[in-house]
Amino acid sequence: MRPFQNGTIRRYGAGVSYGTGANVKQLSAWDYATTDDKAAIETAGHFNALAGEMSIGDTIKIRADLDGTPALYEYIVSANTGSAVTVALSTATAAA
Repeated sequence: MRPFQNGTIRRYGAGVSYGTGANVKQLSAWDYATTDDKAAIETAGHFNALAGEMSIGDTIKIRADLDGTPALYEYIVSANTGSAVTVALSTATAAA
């Protein structure tokens, strides 16, 4: 665990591998507890300091607004340019 923004974050578990050969990628899950609310978490640039560690497809479970009205959210890293991380609120989707 380490300090991050207005809380603490950690990467946990062994992750999930996908792809083959030289294209194997490792996805991670993150756990984040913060006093930031949902709007602050979704602000552009919130996760940019972790751009070198987060991959597209990583999930982030967030316990937010811990000094107000606590809430639990799960986000997925939807883009990472190497310096800018974009997250999207996870939603369940049904198989087609």
